[in-house]
Amino acid sequence: MSDIDINEYFPQGDYLRHEHLQGRAVKLVISGVIPKTVESEYGSKRALDLTFHGTDKIFTAFPKNARAIGDGYGPKVSGWIGKEIVLKPGRTSNNKATIDAEPVYEQVSHGLPLDTPAAPAPSPEPPSVPGIDEPSYPAEPPGSLPGPEDYEDNIPF
Repeated sequence: MSDIDINEYFPQGDYLRHEHLQGRAVKLVISGVIPKTVESEYGSKRALDLTFHGTDKIFTAFPKNARAIGDGYGPKVSGWIGKEIVLKPGRTSNNKATIDAEPVYEQVSHGLPLDTPAAPAPSPEPPSVPGIDEPSYPAEPPGSLPGPEDYEDNIPF
């Protein structure tokens, strides 16, 4: 029996498959969205074919991935053109290899420019201040705390 490479034996055509990702996430820019219906033995399903800048491969987004992209870029597919998505290897509920799509969300800077350096890490020990090296607590007056002789019950602890 010869050693057959299934990727060569079964050509993959124009569609992006999980094997193309080679186990890593890939960031792509959407160039087009084409609605389509996919027929199978279980009936027909609506899907969206996504095309990308820089590659001729097409990614078919079924409802799960289409909704994930829509959550990031809105429900109108015309708003997806020019936007980045990340395609990464995934698994279906029955453990088949698949591709998961995610929009690329912008970093939130909370009012600071994104190139602002991070605050310095706190030093492991607080700085020593003369006269305040030891924490001071108000001293309890002698005899103010109950001692063992003040407990007269039968509880053994």
